[in-house]
Amino acid sequence: MADPPPLFLRLSDAVHGPFGAEQLRELADGGAVNPQTEAATDPAGPWTALETFSQGAALFPAPQHFQFKKREIERVNHSQLPPVDHHELIAAANRPLTPRASSQPPPLPNDVVQILQGVARKQVAREALMDIKPRPNRRLRDFLVLMIPLNGLLIGAILWTGLRSPIEFVFLVAALGILNAGAAWIIFFLMDRY
Repeated sequence: MADPPPLFLRLSDAVHGPFGAEQLRELADGGAVNPQTEAATDPAGPWTALETFSQGAALFPAPQHFQFKKREIERVNHSQLPPVDHHELIAAANRPLTPRASSQPPPLPNDVVQILQGVARKQVAREALMDIKPRPNRRLRDFLVLMIPLNGLLIGAILWTGLRSPIEFVFLVAALGILNAGAAWIIFFLMDRY
């Protein structure tokens, strides 16, 4: 079978070509031509739509039409019971309910006097809790018991070494500041009252 002849295309009132099947496919893929683009086997014409040529029909196949598959429903719960009668449902809905035994205590009656007495009891209990005095705070005492001897040792070391070595003097002053700040932060900010 012989290859189809190359085609000339008229694009923007200018004739281009000839184009073989592969070149036409590239133009169609790039969107430069469409089924209505004018084409001819001769540059002088006659001009017809590209889709009328065998090369054009291969470039623009008919779109596929998709549709949903027919629904197939399989019943899996085959009931052996007779159908429900709506008269029986209505009769069952209108029957009075029998009270069930409940493990919950009966609800309190809506008696205003009892409610006010309950509120008064709760308020008395709250006031009794408010009268409890907080425990004494021993944090300051413990801080002083700990820091006075340690500061005394560091100050004594500063005075003893201050005249001999300036590096030891600076180191001991820094240690004094870090020790006091760290102990204060731990005792007063991290620990609770005790």
